Amino acid sequence: MDEYNQFRNNFGGHYHFFDFVDKVVPQDKVKLFYPKFFFSDNPPFVELTIFSDNNIFIFTQSEEILEVSVIKDFKVKKLGYRKHSAHAVNAIIEISFVSGDELIFDANLDATENWQYHLSKIITRIFDTLSM
Repeated sequence: MDEYNQFRNNFGGHYHFFDFVDKVVPQDKVKLFYPKFFFSDNPPFVELTIFSDNNIFIFTQSEEILEVSVIKDFKVKKLGYRKHSAHAVNAIIEISFVSGDELIFDANLDATENWQYHLSKIITRIFDTLSM
């Protein structure tokens, strides 16, 4: 996925984070992704959610701790999507899974104003893919 590779290249300073990610999910298995707080000022942590064909991987780094959790063989139970009617920013998606897990991506909260448009496009792509 070209967009994912471009994102990785922009954040080369997170070498240890992406080295950890690559050991768990090879780049060619990434179908969708969502970067939370990478585009924020002084975030308490960063989080990268990666969708592969069957699993969702949620990578988190806070201070010196790297973590990953996995939603295996995910099946979407409910999908909610909202965006501003006049602008292409501030998209929000809420995803509930049969397993009971939930994910919420909110471009307005997950990035600075300069990056909300970009995250809103990613959220729209996630919705379009999962709603099919």
